[in-house]
Amino acid sequence: MKLYQFADEFAKVADMISEDGEIGPDMQARLESLEMDLGKKVDNICRLIRMLEGQAVTRKIEIDRMGLLNHQDQTRVEALKKFLVYHLSKLDRPAVTTDCFKVRVQDSQPSVDFVGDPRDLPAGFVKSILEPSKRAALEAHKAGQPLPDGFTVRQGKHVRIS
Repeated sequence: MKLYQFADEFAKVADMISEDGEIGPDMQARLESLEMDLGKKVDNICRLIRMLEGQAVTRKIEIDRMGLLNHQDQTRVEALKKFLVYHLSKLDRPAVTTDCFKVRVQDSQPSVDFVGDPRDLPAGFVKSILEPSKRAALEAHKAGQPLPDGFTVRQGKHVRIS
């Protein structure tokens, strides 16, 4: 196999990785069938990893850019809606009909704020969330202490490429 064929083969391998990141049996067989020594195979796989990481970074930058544009558009929408509410209220015109739109100024859902100590509130006005402390479980596990039923500690492996 020629050098450029290896690049093509590894590009095909990258396309075979499923959306959830699983390396299926077809891909595993294809990787194992590539005729090259371990060093070249690892080097090519690491190159593929770096290429995919670069694509992910590029997409993240584009997502952030689009998110900023989306935020700017939403801010403009809210400003224009406030403008309409202010001016229609000032003119005492709660409803206006145009050729394309029917606009009404309506009461919004009421919002509630609280300033004070929640411990002083009656029981019906306090919301509590009960959830397990994974941090405490991990610390107990590291200290060699038994964990209550329901906890499972998993230790995975990962590759560090430098």
